[in-house]
Amino acid sequence: ERQGEVQTMLVALNSLGRVAVKRTHLLSQIEPHLGEALTMARPDTPSQHIQHLHMTLKSIFLGLLKLPSCSAYAAVLGEHLHSLGADVLAEAARRQMEKTRAM
Repeated sequence: ERQGEVQTMLVALNSLGRVAVKRTHLLSQIEPHLGEALTMARPDTPSQHIQHLHMTLKSIFLGLLKLPSCSAYAAVLGEHLHSLGADVLAEAARRQMEKTRAM
């Protein structure tokens, strides 16, 4: 049962992430739901499933942070990545976004 719930959450998160990347103007409506994703997991969710959720969210936030069109959300995305323990990755993604914007 738990695995099914986690799989459903992963599918939903990946779908929201793809929509946010393709339609960055919707990020203001999508970001709060992505940010709350871990709080939606039940307390008794196995740690392996929580790790999958963490990896999925890191991937989504890093992908968004690299996009120049998401620069207005850089601080919020960076905070989410910080809460997931990805400070170094967040900084590298932010620098890549700035390089891309400068081109």
